[in-house]
Amino acid sequence: MLIRDQIKQVLEKYLELKEWDISGWFVDVPKDRSNGDYSANIAFLLSKKLKQSPQKIADDIAGEIQTFFINQKFNGVIISSLRGFINFDIQIGRCYMRLNDKSFSKKLIESTDKILLEYVSANPTGPLHIGHGRWAALGDSLTRILKHVGYNVQTEFYINDAGKQIENLIKSVEAVKNKKELPLDGYAGDYIKLLVDSVDPVAEIRQNQEKTLKTFRVVFDIWYSEKESLHNTNEVNKVIEKITKDGLTYKDNNALFFRSTDYGDDKDRVLIKDNGEYTYFSADIAYH
Repeated sequence: MLIRDQIKQVLEKYLELKEWDISGWFVDVPKDRSNGDYSANIAFLLSKKLKQSPQKIADDIAGEIQTFFINQKFNGVIISSLRGFINFDIQIGRCYMRLNDKSFSKKLIESTDKILLEYVSANPTGPLHIGHGRWAALGDSLTRILKHVGYNVQTEFYINDAGKQIENLIKSVEAVKNKKELPLDGYAGDYIKLLVDSVDPVAEIRQNQEKTLKTFRVVFDIWYSEKESLHNTNEVNKVIEKITKDGLTYKDNNALFFRSTDYGDDKDRVLIKDNGEYTYFSADIAYH
């Protein structure tokens, strides 16, 4: 049961105890959240019956209902009145208790669905930055919530270890190692200097990313390598051959396009550039 429904249930008992028979009242989230997490309008509906102002009624109810809520074993709420509304502030402790109650999750979701949750997936071309930390926090929190409510969840970090950005990283490391000028699209961060003696700069960066995430209590079940799982196994070529056989590709100026407009896209997408390079889109198709 949601907290709002719990509040309404206790208020119904309170109204029965007072023998106040009113209809049309509600418990809702106020537009101005400084007025509380939830508010009830019962004082307005009682005004005519009790021949008092809504504010006076709300004050009186708020003054005595706190104890009533505690007696109903509804702790962790602060009750006040403002402009005729009765306001309820839910304390963080109560939210934690609700989430920690196993029956809470069982009542919310009963599912055998399996979920693959892929997040962060930073390019292995440098250290993680605060933006990646943001996605790590969001993704890991979502993972924990989904597991708590009963889903079968696997987490995945998709490693973009193929393509132009990896070539630029290797060239940048070689340039610094040989005291040469960085390539035009090279990486100029100080961390490049720490990679000059590395046997595999890409693998070292990926390992450092994993260590950083572990200090943040973010651990992935799967580290999925684009290079090893899609390109080295020829999966990208296989899927391109398949969709070409199905008549879903065409060539234009030596580039290979996928007819994605047949499926509602605003334009057809490039699979292989005119210079022979694969696009991210072609790898994405093979991945999915």
